[in-house]
Amino acid sequence: MTQQAAGFNPSEWVGASHIETSALDALKHTRLRAALATYIGICSRAAGAGVPGTVLTALQDGRQVVASLPMPVLSLMFECPVAVWCIETCAHLLANALNATSATTTSGEIESWLEAIGHLNRVILGGAWMHGLEAELDCITDEGFVHLQPQGISVPAAAGRPKVRISADGSVDAGFGPWRQEMIKDDPARSRRATRLMPRSMLRVDPFDPLLRRRWVEETSFPQGIAARCVDAEALAGWLTRAADAFSALQRLWPGMADEILHLQSMLVPVLAPPNGLSISLSSDAFWGAILVSDADEVLFNESLVHEHSHNVMYGLLRHHTFLVSGGFDGERHYSPWRPDARPIYGLLHAVYVFSRVCEYYARLVRSHLGDLRLVERLALLQSRVEIGCLVLRASGDLTLTGSELVDAIEANATRLQELCREARPAIIHARLREHIDSWRQTHPDLALARGVLDYVDRRGALCLAPGERPETSHER
Repeated sequence: MTQQAAGFNPSEWVGASHIETSALDALKHTRLRAALATYIGICSRAAGAGVPGTVLTALQDGRQVVASLPMPVLSLMFECPVAVWCIETCAHLLANALNATSATTTSGEIESWLEAIGHLNRVILGGAWMHGLEAELDCITDEGFVHLQPQGISVPAAAGRPKVRISADGSVDAGFGPWRQEMIKDDPARSRRATRLMPRSMLRVDPFDPLLRRRWVEETSFPQGIAARCVDAEALAGWLTRAADAFSALQRLWPGMADEILHLQSMLVPVLAPPNGLSISLSSDAFWGAILVSDADEVLFNESLVHEHSHNVMYGLLRHHTFLVSGGFDGERHYSPWRPDARPIYGLLHAVYVFSRVCEYYARLVRSHLGDLRLVERLALLQSRVEIGCLVLRASGDLTLTGSELVDAIEANATRLQELCREARPAIIHARLREHIDSWRQTHPDLALARGVLDYVDRRGALCLAPGERPETSHER
């Protein structure tokens, strides 16, 4: 075991019953400070980058409102996934402007600026509305509404990018006169309002945000050609009922994980289940704090939440700690036991951490459903793949001291779970592991497997109960 690196205790993040709230708060505060600093920097430096006047005016109008809001409101605003994407997009556009060889800004670049600012203004006005501050900004509307965040409330609006005004009396005017929240009972906007997943929680279910729908849901291509589609207003009630019932089961099974999700995540984006019965889910550093997830049976739905939440934890950890010498994007590609393609070491680090926590989820299911061979073999396969992933990470030579400590903790946790996998049929697990490796090697003949991977799988094969036993079809999703 390597000596513990200063400021990082892997036992806080791996194998424990839950991650402490204070540790999750540290991740959120780091993102918040970075977002605020980036936003202020964009507003300050844009004029010197040759950004057009229309963009500068839009930036400064928003900046004046932000300067009048208190930190508790700013925290809710800048933790919103919409704000995360908008600020990162503006930072990218500013970097391009600063590095441009031409002083001319293209119409496409101007449109990208105004799109990001128009969506960000929906969040800024949401903060002003929350604080009771008068403000007026240009906003992007969608299907006759402006969707204000972080509340997730749609207000009837004129088409295009109208000026949306927040008045001191709490009314919102987006081109159709003053609108107040008490009017929601008699207004069609009632069917376009985010809903809390659980009572008294801050985690909202919101399929109505136009940025998330168009820039995330509709632009993502899932394996097997699956395209995600947001749940509409009519189907939302049923989706919410099933999701809340499934989450209640997670609260009973793993209370600490359920509390983590409610504390760190700010939004679920509900999508329709694919017709083939699979579940789809997604998280992204660009939309940090949001989880895209489809309707699914209880076990798969909660697995998806644990999986994507853990990705968001790792995104946050990577803002605090350096686990990889190269940062993970050195151009090298490696074997991943979960994917058909060759992966950067960054992606494999994510996968190993995420599936180590999914293993903990299945360990709890195995303990609560004694004798369920399907769950035991699911855990055994995942646990084996985590150990293979750790072998690849070590063989890469890219782990820092802190990264090695994290992998040490993940391996120790995987070893601890072996006791729960005793009833798994070794031939089944070996066949699945070997099948994946053989397929990957055929697809990537120029890439070598990491040292130790084949030996590990062969040891699995040596445990087979009957030599030559024919593998059966796996239940793995």
